[in-house]
Amino acid sequence: MKNVKIIPVGIIVIAIIVLGYNFTSESDIENEVEEQFHDEKTEFILQNLLLEQITETVMEDEDGTQIVLIEGMIENEKGEKIKIGLHTMVNEDGDEKIKFVETNYGKIFKILTKTERLSHLAIYDQFDTQTGMLSLTSPDFALRENSERIYENIGFFDGEKKPLVIIPTFTAAAYSVPGFYTFYEGKCDMEFHGVLFRDDDCLTTNIQSENKLTYHSSVNAVKILKLLGYDLITDLELHQNPNVLKNYEKIIMLHNEYVTKIMFDAITSHSNVVFLYPNALYAEVSVNEINNTITLLRGHNYPEITIRNGFEWEYDNTRPFEYDVECNNWELYAIPNGHMLNCYPENIIWNNESLLKHLKDL
Repeated sequence: MKNVKIIPVGIIVIAIIVLGYNFTSESDIENEVEEQFHDEKTEFILQNLLLEQITETVMEDEDGTQIVLIEGMIENEKGEKIKIGLHTMVNEDGDEKIKFVETNYGKIFKILTKTERLSHLAIYDQFDTQTGMLSLTSPDFALRENSERIYENIGFFDGEKKPLVIIPTFTAAAYSVPGFYTFYEGKCDMEFHGVLFRDDDCLTTNIQSENKLTYHSSVNAVKILKLLGYDLITDLELHQNPNVLKNYEKIIMLHNEYVTKIMFDAITSHSNVVFLYPNALYAEVSVNEINNTITLLRGHNYPEITIRNGFEWEYDNTRPFEYDVECNNWELYAIPNGHMLNCYPENIIWNNESLLKHLKDL
């Protein structure tokens, strides 16, 4: 992009509480929000989220599209003012639309939220109507300009020998609905998406693609490590070719809770594995490549209530470490074939340079 002009804009003080909305029913919300966002999404966000508007920068995209970057201040969950940038563009109908929102409270990476995650009812999941605070969810990340020194310390670039990260798509499948957790909660014997499920039907579920990852399947870690130059493959790719691990000196496991016996044997046989998330290698699944599904075989109190780890793995560190999500006292401690983290790092992986540096140096 190239700057065309910068237009200073006076500070505009906006009321923090959403104005004039009475959320009495879901249908009322949906109708009102649908109308609000149809043509006035950008105006709504400007009027209800920004406490201060600082500058408006007109830029030109590589394809010649005009982009307007509106920078302003909002308030986070702690009551602190943080700077955001609204990247807006004019569509074919002449309506101004937000392309994505950039937040600047990340010390290491740019934090971006795409337009579709701010549309319709989703905005109310992110905007607390009682406190007027914005909490962006499911962000994307980007490298910051002029931060090469940081990235050299924590990333793998310029042909360096890279570690291999295993993307937990099987875990994403287990947490999908209906899925394994529907069964665990005793809610499988009902209709889903027009199909009647019976008791253990939920124990076979579709393998999820990488863009379906969530908090439970290390979505932030996958995005960050990809940005930092790590090599990545999915669970299924490892299952199909376990010998690929022999090409790498270091393997990074994320929240790979559900794995096949082939995967388990390959991972536990490697000499240098970093288990970056607790609760890895917890339950055994089988794979049906024709149907693109996994099925739970053993583990997580199945098929017997007394079964915890499906592989009886002695280094299982699920309890208590899986439930420490703040990671205030994180440590990568040694085991015979690598290291394990003593907390669940999904909420810090994008903002903790020390952890990322340690991960690189192990």
